[in-house]
Amino acid sequence: MRILIIAQYFPPDMGGGATRAYNVAKGLKANRCDVVVVAAFPHYPTGNIPKEYRWRILRVEYINGIRVIRTFVPPLSSRGLARRAILFLSFIMSSLLALPLIGKVDIIWAANPNILSVIPALIISTV
Repeated sequence: MRILIIAQYFPPDMGGGATRAYNVAKGLKANRCDVVVVAAFPHYPTGNIPKEYRWRILRVEYINGIRVIRTFVPPLSSRGLARRAILFLSFIMSSLLALPLIGKVDIIWAANPNILSVIPALIISTV
């Protein structure tokens, strides 16, 4: 079974959302599922984006055998409603750029805490 996880936060980001998404992906992989994750460039909570992600739109990497497609977000901290809204909206838009790299999937899970992750999940499910 091929499963897509859409999670704005994924390790090395810190916090419950990133940890939860990683643990779910790791558990699915351990149960012989083919897991693909679409996540934002590491940025939480400071907004500092590591050098290897700068000046890119997408980057594909593997974390413990899990394929992770990283997408652009601006280098903003998550402090304040306006900045957080910009980060959420930019992730929605940039995650759609990962469409050609995802391929066919059986299940799509839009991970919390960004409830807006459901928007790219709905779009991807119709393609």
